[in-house]
Amino acid sequence: MKDKQFDHIISNKLDSLKANPSQSDWDKLRAKIELDQQIDIQFDSSISEKVSQFNMGVAATPDWENFSQKLNQTVEFDATILQKLNQIPTTHVSKHWLILQDRLQKIRDLKQSILRI
Repeated sequence: MKDKQFDHIISNKLDSLKANPSQSDWDKLRAKIELDQQIDIQFDSSISEKVSQFNMGVAATPDWENFSQKLNQTVEFDATILQKLNQIPTTHVSKHWLILQDRLQKIRDLKQSILRI
């Protein structure tokens, strides 16, 4: 089927389409939208009410000293991990990276040659 024939079929179908929505259809849609909005308002109100029941116990002023101590603990933890990682012996041969690089390049070249077909 040629593009023009397809376009002609679609055009004829759209021309013969009779879509005359009645006013009651619009009223039903409006009622559905209003109901959804009421449900949203009820949901928001319910969530707000439940969240307001929690006592968050938030300090009136920021506790920068506590934050600083926790930050220092994190830095110390990171330093400990780095030290332990540096103690692990590595047994890699740099030649292996070159072999891997060559293999990846061959795979890329194969993929590109397949895509050119």
